[in-house]
Amino acid sequence: MKVASRFMPVATTRSIQPVWAILLVVFAALAVFAFVGQPIVAAAVTAALALAIFALNAKWRRRLASLAAQRAHGSICDFAREFEYRRTDTWVIRAVYEEIQSHLRPLHDAFPVRASDRLTADLGLDPDDIDFDIATRVAQRCGRCLDDTHSNPYYGRVDTVGDMVQFFCSQAREVQPYTSPERTREG
Repeated sequence: MKVASRFMPVATTRSIQPVWAILLVVFAALAVFAFVGQPIVAAAVTAALALAIFALNAKWRRRLASLAAQRAHGSICDFAREFEYRRTDTWVIRAVYEEIQSHLRPLHDAFPVRASDRLTADLGLDPDDIDFDIATRVAQRCGRCLDDTHSNPYYGRVDTVGDMVQFFCSQAREVQPYTSPERTREG
């Protein structure tokens, strides 16, 4: 018997990789060197970058808030109805929905994702975040393998959230997903 997707385990968090840690330390050292050598220039560049990031973040918050207002009371149930659930793995549907929603949480809490949402144009997701963060967590949660993605018919064609669901449904299973929830019988 297939277990409902609501019993799917959460993805485990990853620690920072050594390469990124080294790059972070090098960047911090360069920043300190710049502030010591040219404090006015370094402060001006830092302020300009901070202002640009703040403005872009505010723009995306307003855009997502407007889009969410048009979709009042959207939920995972509405999202799942956009797929043929008898042909589409419900674990993949839930994993994609929850991981994209989780990634958007800093900008908008509980954003109502739709299958037709374009990942970069509509939701503002960074392609690197999609490939290295969201896709990894989705694969881990729904037990799909990320090996041999080049043979997937959706490889290079994932533009919308629905495309991402179809991509993962076309990937081979890595492990048997969690199949038996522990339940207590009341009564």
